Amino acid sequence: MKDTAGESKDYEIASAGEKGGEITLFLSGRVDLSNLKSVMAEMSSALEGLSPGKLNIDLSKIDHMDSAGALVLIELERTTESNAIPFSFMGMPDAVRGLLGLISREAVEARPIHEKKEAGPMEQMGGATIRFIGDFLDTMVFLGDFVLVLASAIRHPRGIRWRFIFSYIKQAGADGLPIIGLISFLLGLVIALMALEHLIGVGGNALLPSIVTVAMVKEFGPFITAVLVTGRTGSAFAAEIASMKVNEEVDALTMMGFNPIRFLAVPRVLASIFVLPLLSMYADFLGILGGLVIGVTDAGLTIQTFIQEMPKGVHTADVLEGIVKSCIFGAIISGIGCQRGFKARGGAGEVGEMTTSAVVSAIFLILLTDATMALIMSRLGL
Repeated sequence: MKDTAGESKDYEIASAGEKGGEITLFLSGRVDLSNLKSVMAEMSSALEGLSPGKLNIDLSKIDHMDSAGALVLIELERTTESNAIPFSFMGMPDAVRGLLGLISREAVEARPIHEKKEAGPMEQMGGATIRFIGDFLDTMVFLGDFVLVLASAIRHPRGIRWRFIFSYIKQAGADGLPIIGLISFLLGLVIALMALEHLIGVGGNALLPSIVTVAMVKEFGPFITAVLVTGRTGSAFAAEIASMKVNEEVDALTMMGFNPIRFLAVPRVLASIFVLPLLSMYADFLGILGGLVIGVTDAGLTIQTFIQEMPKGVHTADVLEGIVKSCIFGAIISGIGCQRGFKARGGAGEVGEMTTSAVVSAIFLILLTDATMALIMSRLGL
């Protein structure tokens, strides 16, 4: 069969009836996805200007129809009836009848799902506030549970998984020595260079060793160590527990009578509290070594002079402050990592989301704690 353009067609559409009266549309051949556009266009052309009072579709000569063709017929039926025009199918083969029966009219007539409109500034602020409050409450609940479990573990130390604590110490400590050492050494160089720019003008080169030492021991050593451990170990803790939560391993532990917090969180937190002060002292040493390099090469100091001047600006309270900060930072890093891991719900995307949340939240709390402690020490004159 050829159309007016001379192209081969495997279907035919014809119409019969008077304008404004009962119109019958004869559909024959194949109606499927391959010729759907041309069938729809020719059906519209056949009905154009007829304004039927009733529309019949004769399907007695249909050879083949797929679900796409059936959807076109259902849409034509829905559109016709919505215009208050009677509609009916005639001579429908059993195969076509069965195909049309498989398609849900309710699903076809359902309104399309619209994208959610972007919330306004006030709605965004309200949503962010609700999420912050919910997150704060979840963290407080976890903190309360952890303190109770930790107190019980201290009373019964044999129940603590010491072997895993040593494993986590290696993960958080020994494995992080290269990157912590490198960053601390470069940080010491930068601090010394910046300080030297101002000291040279007043002839205060001899103050460089004590400035670098105080900066590293009180602030930069514990802080840079905490940030690096957060990125390496805090994220790993969150991802490990989140994966276990998603795979229902945490639920399995609960079913077997194990407390997940005691079994998973306590060893990680204790390991971090123990290892962070050691890593901070290691960072202090490498940072001071970086300052020593600048002191010898740019400030005209000897190694002996630099070492002799180091303790003059450092007090015992400064060293203790750095150690206490490191212990608190360690608890924050591992605690937030574990808490975010336990919050995971769903699949792999949730694991990644909780890991990111653990890193961001831990760094924010580290900054907040560091600023608070610095303010307290300043007010106390320490």
